[in-house]
Amino acid sequence: MKNFSIGNFKLDNVYNPYIIAEIGVNHEGDLSLAKKLIKQAAIAGAHAAKFQTYKAETLASKNSPAYWDKSKEKTNSQYALFKKYDGFDHKEYKELANYCSKCNIDF
Repeated sequence: MKNFSIGNFKLDNVYNPYIIAEIGVNHEGDLSLAKKLIKQAAIAGAHAAKFQTYKAETLASKNSPAYWDKSKEKTNSQYALFKKYDGFDHKEYKELANYCSKCNIDF
C-alpha cells in the first residue's frame, strides 16, 4: 500500500485505518446535539466527523410521498422530512468545523 495522509493522519499500513463517524442528520437540526455527537465520536476514537449537507429544495419534490413507516416518523412527504433537518447554514457548519478542531477530529 502506498503511504498517504488525510489531514495529520498518516495511512501507512492496513492495520491503521482512518475512522469516519457518520453523524449524518442525527443531530436533528440541533447545533448543541451536533457538538455532543462530535465529542462522542472523538472519545470513541474516530478521526473524522461526517455530516450530510443538503437543502430539501434540491433533494426532493414538494409532492414526494413518504416511503417510511409513518407510525415511527409522522412526516408525510420526503420534502417535509428533509426540510426538518436542513437547517444548518455555512456559519453553523464553520462552527462545527471549529468544534471538531477543538476535539482533535477532522471535519
